[in-house]
This record gives sequence, structure tokens and C-alpha cells, in this order.
Amino acid sequence: MKSVAVLPGDGIGPEVVSAALDTLEALKLPLSFRFGEIGWECWRQEGDPVPERTWKLLEETDTCLLGAVTSKPLREAEAELPEALRGTGRRFVSPWSSCGSGSACTPISGRSPTWSTDASTSP
Repeated sequence: MKSVAVLPGDGIGPEVVSAALDTLEALKLPLSFRFGEIGWECWRQEGDPVPERTWKLLEETDTCLLGAVTSKPLREAEAELPEALRGTGRRFVSPWSSCGSGSACTPISGRSPTWSTDASTSP
């Protein structure tokens, strides 16, 4: 049985993932699903759109079903962070080879998340 990390994300993501899960369950494929968090609320609450617990989940599963992740311009994004997390300069760069709304995402082999202090990069 293959394991799938399910990351609904935000925006339209939960709705898309729900429909995808209904389809996968109807197909009766040998899959187990483990749910995790990713996206805007993680950014707002923790200053990280992909918390460490989500990276751990991705390492422990065979693949990922990712809904959608909201992004906003830097000033708007930082304005929504708790004050203690503002101005940290961290910007997330995805290690995934390809992800799309409702698609399974696969990490690039041997890659780990990287961070940039480039102020032009959105979270």
C-alpha cells in the first residue's frame, strides 16, 4: 500500500483536494492518506509556509496530493505575520519538481528546502 501526504493548503485547495480524494476513494486504490498543513495560515501563524512537521510527513510518505497555496506580495505578507516573526528575511523556495492545483507533487530527488533573503521573492 502506498502512502499519500494530503496537503489541502488554502484558497481553493481544500475544495480541490476533497474532490480528488472522493475520486481516489471511488477507485478503491491501495492508498493510505495522512493529512498535513501547508500554506498561508502556516505562514501567518509560524512564519513558515511549510512547517517542519509537514517536511517530516513528506519524508514519511510515498507521494503528495497538494491542493493550492496562497501567496501575497511581501509587504502584505509580512503585515500579517505576528510581530516576532516580521523582518526575518526568510523566503521559501519549493524543492518540488512540479505541483499544480490538485496534482500529486514529488520532491526533486536529493533536494532539500532552501531559503533566500532576496526581498523580491514572495513567500
